[in-house]
Amino acid sequence: MKIAVVSTGPYWSSDLADVFGRCSYFLIFDTEADTTEALENPGVKASGGSGVEAAQLIVNQGVEVLVTPKVGPKAHKVLEAAGIRFIFQKGGTTGAALGEARREEPA
Repeated sequence: MKIAVVSTGPYWSSDLADVFGRCSYFLIFDTEADTTEALENPGVKASGGSGVEAAQLIVNQGVEVLVTPKVGPKAHKVLEAAGIRFIFQKGGTTGAALGEARREEPA
């Protein structure tokens, strides 16, 4: 399973970002391969449509769970249509957010 966490930086010690579409990075953890990938969000500086662009990036990565404090309505539709499950969480580090998501992982 792939879990994406919105982040202010490329490390698990980075803070959880405030919003989905404007986060600086997505940290993607693959629970089966036990690997992590940090992806820069191409929509972070876009004048509009950043959420949809970010959502498409997450969908293309095969993410199944997204940890974020907030998702805009257009991005939410794209993610929901792809079957991505949301875990809404605010504050803390991206590593702590991943830990919470892993505790909710189906057996």
